[in-house]
Amino acid sequence: MSAVEHALASWSRTATDTQLENGPTLDDLGGPGAVAAEAARLVGGPLLGILATATAHSLTTHPGRTFTPITQALQHGLAHPHSAWTLAEFLDTLCNHPALLQSMEPKHLSRLLAGHAEAALRAQASPHLARPALAGLLHLAIIGRCNPHQLLLILTELDATEPPDALEMLPVLLGVAHSHFGDPTLLTSLTQIENHASLPAPLRADACFELALAQIKKAAEAHDGRQAQACLDHAALRLHHVIEQSEARPDARAWLAATQAVLAFTPTSPHQLDTALHHLQHATAHHHAWTARLGDIPWLTARGTAQAAWLRLTTRLHRAAAHLAEPSWYEAARTLADVLDIYSASRAVHTSGPTSGLHALIHPIVVDAFTRNAGLLHHLRQAIEHDFTYHPDATALRQAAEESIDSFGAPSPNPPPPSLKQDNPLPGYPQLHNMLTSANPDPLLFDSLERSLIQRQQASARHESHLFDKHLDTLLSRLKQHPAFTHPTDGYLAGLVEHFLKFLYLRFDATPNLYGDSTAYLGPPPPGHHTRFWTEKALQDDYHRDLVAAFPHGTIHREQPDRGGGRSDLEYEPQPGMRFPIEIKRRTTPFTHNDVQTAYLAQTATYTATSVPFALLLVGDHSGHSSGSSHIQDRVWTTLHARSPTELPRLIVIGVLPIGRATPSHTR
Repeated sequence: MSAVEHALASWSRTATDTQLENGPTLDDLGGPGAVAAEAARLVGGPLLGILATATAHSLTTHPGRTFTPITQALQHGLAHPHSAWTLAEFLDTLCNHPALLQSMEPKHLSRLLAGHAEAALRAQASPHLARPALAGLLHLAIIGRCNPHQLLLILTELDATEPPDALEMLPVLLGVAHSHFGDPTLLTSLTQIENHASLPAPLRADACFELALAQIKKAAEAHDGRQAQACLDHAALRLHHVIEQSEARPDARAWLAATQAVLAFTPTSPHQLDTALHHLQHATAHHHAWTARLGDIPWLTARGTAQAAWLRLTTRLHRAAAHLAEPSWYEAARTLADVLDIYSASRAVHTSGPTSGLHALIHPIVVDAFTRNAGLLHHLRQAIEHDFTYHPDATALRQAAEESIDSFGAPSPNPPPPSLKQDNPLPGYPQLHNMLTSANPDPLLFDSLERSLIQRQQASARHESHLFDKHLDTLLSRLKQHPAFTHPTDGYLAGLVEHFLKFLYLRFDATPNLYGDSTAYLGPPPPGHHTRFWTEKALQDDYHRDLVAAFPHGTIHREQPDRGGGRSDLEYEPQPGMRFPIEIKRRTTPFTHNDVQTAYLAQTATYTATSVPFALLLVGDHSGHSSGSSHIQDRVWTTLHARSPTELPRLIVIGVLPIGRATPSHTR
């Protein structure tokens, strides 16, 4: 060992825990002279970070000229790092010691880091160098020590074909860079990573998470409440997907609870806010425990501030909703202050624009509570005159409430319930409404309607298998997370998915002769068959017959042209313009979920371009089943697919049916 290494070993044996955590000084390593003499050799090994730490601690205790050979050696070590972790350790020290960073010439440093990142992404150097190099470059750009265009040029050229090890943690860097610099091309890079099925699932989940945070940022900067709600719905859908795909994502759970709290803010349903706040507090505590022992990352400071702002907003909304649900207040001034606090909390969520989408989403609900409740409005009027004379939020709230009253009338404590005869509770069904409210109903019409209802209930009755019921409930719970799963789409899609699952369950168990030639494709091709594989048409014919028999006449279409620039295999169209495409495929090689999604997902999603964001994908698996086939729950799943950062993700229900399979007695 050299003299410096001996000095380091001696110091580490006698140092306190605090000293070990902070690192040595140059004097602890033998002095600046001894370190300068060996620096050129030491920076090429694992001690690069320790030398940087010692130099940073000693900048104020020794003359500046004594550091010149050491900083030159550190620059050489930065240009030729021993490993990715030594580079990361060195850059962490630079980020936490501005004086050392200034002595290293930031512009030259940024060029070196850009070179490391580009070489790693092109597989010309260790791929593990990409993350620390880009993280250091991002920090320099955020604090203004280098031009961000160099960083953005590298990040926006990512196309997900880089080595997977080089892309590790890059979604976080892309997301943070977007929150600081706002370049929309960064979201395109995230979308490409998310849709590249050959990349590791955690990496793709990170990309999905960052796209969700981008939607939350967009919601906070929206121009109106409707746009803000659409962005939060989109974000919640992606966060649900991340939580389902990853085992431990307390960060995603915390953000999901915060968005759900804002969406659920209404005095009429306080239990939803109770649930959202409970989930947020639990997820935040879990996330804090998960990251408590990790070092602070300077370029993530803004994200931590945003999380704190959303947590504060959620707690204020929860408290305000409880107050707004009351008919009057005992301590009116204090309670009104709690309500008005949600405005300052919403402004604490940083936005780059002059308007706040969160304010546009929350403010109308608060105004509506004061407009509908004469007692609360009286408190507000009194507060403006006495306690909140110069409070801008209180003044704006009263003005909005008074304008609402001028438009719609004074608050009424007990509005009369709607009458069946006065208001039609069945919009879109005038004949049915007339029949139900007629003074002399036709008994024949009621008999016909009763028979139709009985037939419909029998047709849609649950499968008697408990496993099927649980499987269907799982699929429907995924559908309910999608913001487009609303009336009337939800009813039609739920029926289609239930039929799809029933078809798969029946065909999984069926023998090839169940329906003669129609289901022969479930078994091996007969002797003399023109190929050794069944065609896609055999599966398509069988499913088409099943659909036509189960759904109303004229709603099932086959080989429909002019769909997404092509021709869809099957299509369910319960209403004009509401189309659910069903793509049928056949594969002859073993599959994984990623294989199926890579091969067929883009085509299936394309057929949804001008209709609802839902589709079905049915794949006939003729890959040989000499050992049997996997369980049906392994072969039916849902996934999301978005072709741009702003597109509402398409939800695809996928089923893979084993075909051409041997009888159980021939499996080995």
